[in-house]
Amino acid sequence: EEMVRFAGLDWNVIPKPLFAGLDEATGYGVSVPGFKALVREDRPAVTLSVVSESYGIIQNADALTLLDAAVGEGSAVYHTAGALDEGRQVFLLAEVNTPGHTWTIAGETHKPYLLVTTGHDGTRSLVCMFTAVRVVCNNTLSAALADGRSPRITIRHTRNAQERVKQATRVLAAARDYFKGFSESALTLCKKHMSGDQACEITDRLFPAVKVD
Repeated sequence: EEMVRFAGLDWNVIPKPLFAGLDEATGYGVSVPGFKALVREDRPAVTLSVVSESYGIIQNADALTLLDAAVGEGSAVYHTAGALDEGRQVFLLAEVNTPGHTWTIAGETHKPYLLVTTGHDGTRSLVCMFTAVRVVCNNTLSAALADGRSPRITIRHTRNAQERVKQATRVLAAARDYFKGFSESALTLCKKHMSGDQACEITDRLFPAVKVD
């Protein structure tokens, strides 16, 4: 609850009926059946998305409840949290307490994190996953989600809490194997060296010379 409050995530998503245009006979908006608009409770003017009637809202507090269930009492420390694009994307990150399971790669210590992220714009399910990326912005969130090897659960927008807890347990079981693989991959990358010619070739491909009249 404190994490949600301090991160400015202590607001709910509210469904609103959807209307389009005006009925010339009545002068009122024409109801759009089968769809609803999602707005922020604290900013009613912010429309997060238009979704079908079957879309189940997962509130920010619900996402944090899943994180609690996944890490267990005393197993993690809440680390970062935030909202992107006026609340259309939300993330919460916990640093997992795993004594002896941090890795020093090229002089930098890497820690395991547990990420929960969800979208209120109809584009993303609730995702709970382990990552070595410290998520603080849209770029780092994208980098974490792009790691296809990370054990994760993806939960459709539903209020079935028991399903969330069961799937989160399976994610925890796969965590150690993931971070072992990450460490091995990172160490392999650190051992790779490139020549000056290779560096120039890469630079030329990234920033090709342009002829100007």
